[in-house]
Amino acid sequence: MTNPMDRMNLHSDKTKKTMLITLGAVGGVTALGVAAAAVWNSRQLRMSRAVKRTGKVLYQVGTAMRNVSGVE
Repeated sequence: MTNPMDRMNLHSDKTKKTMLITLGAVGGVTALGVAAAAVWNSRQLRMSRAVKRTGKVLYQVGTAMRNVSGVE
């Protein structure tokens, strides 16, 4: 009786290398994703996005007030 793993040829060097390369690539992408999420959620970037959003709102309010007052 033969081992099913031998029949599927999962012990070959080529299969091992392919699996290691695949796992390395997946691990690298995962590490990059975690790092990007950490940077995106950092206090400085959250504050920067909030300031930018606030600036846009204040600019729109100023434009609306200028248009209502009739000053050009």
